[in-house]
Amino acid sequence: KRPESARPLWERFPTDDNVWIRYTQVLVEYQITQTGKTATDDDDETSSLNHNDDNAKEALVQAIRSNIYCAYYLAFGRDVFDDVMEYVEEIEDATEDEPLELAIEYCNSEQRKAWEETSGAIEWIRSILL
Repeated sequence: KRPESARPLWERFPTDDNVWIRYTQVLVEYQITQTGKTATDDDDETSSLNHNDDNAKEALVQAIRSNIYCAYYLAFGRDVFDDVMEYVEEIEDATEDEPLELAIEYCNSEQRKAWEETSGAIEWIRSILL
């Protein structure tokens, strides 16, 4: 219920390209844009929303640099990948040396549900990618 409480994770590992960290950061920063404020913001809601939107976009750029497959899988998974991919549940413990498998593992975990339950998040990624 307080997405900004997850910030210490990526602040602690700012250069870590782990897909779980980077895409969680994107989702949380996007969720903050939707609420308009974090717990530490002042009362200026407009500047807070703009700042948070920049945070979400910057986080998405960093996440795409770490694993572009994950962005496309999140954005188009239901429409494209789910129809052609089989046995995705068998992919476990993918490594950074296997970026496609890592994206498949992430997007077939409970994380995908969090993305889908966040209003507008999937559409937002699509709009950035296209």
